[in-house]
Amino acid sequence: MARFQCILQAIVSDNSHQQLVNNIYHHYLQDKRVVAYVNEFFGDGAANPDWSDKNANNFILLSARQGSHWAMLVSQNQLQQMLDIRLAQQVNMNWHDFYLYQGQENIGPANYHQLDELFQHHFILFASSYQFCQQ
Repeated sequence: MARFQCILQAIVSDNSHQQLVNNIYHHYLQDKRVVAYVNEFFGDGAANPDWSDKNANNFILLSARQGSHWAMLVSQNQLQQMLDIRLAQQVNMNWHDFYLYQGQENIGPANYHQLDELFQHHFILFASSYQFCQQ
C-alpha cells in the first residue's frame, strides 16, 4: 500500500521526483504482462496516462497470485478509496467502478459477482477494505 501512496504522491506533485516516477511508470507500461491493457480505457484513451484527471484509469494492476491472468484498470480516485477504508465509507464507494480483465477479456466487475473471492485471491491489497465495507 505504501508503494502506491508514494507513486500517487510523486505523480501528482510538482517536485523533482515526478519525472523520475513518470519514467519508471512508462517502463512498467511497456512490460509484456502490462502492455496489453494499455488500451482505449487506459489513461487518455491514446495509450498515455492522464495525470490531470483523477478519474482517468491510469493504473494497471496485475493479480498478486503467481500464474494468474487477472488485471484491473483503476483511477487514482478509485485506488485511493479502495486503499482507505474511512474514505471508502465516506463516499459510499462503488466496488464495481473499475475495468476487470481475465486474460485479454474485459469482463468488468459488474459482470463478475464474486468480488470477495477476487480480492481474497487476486488483489489481496483490497481484501480487508472490501470486507469491512460489506459489513
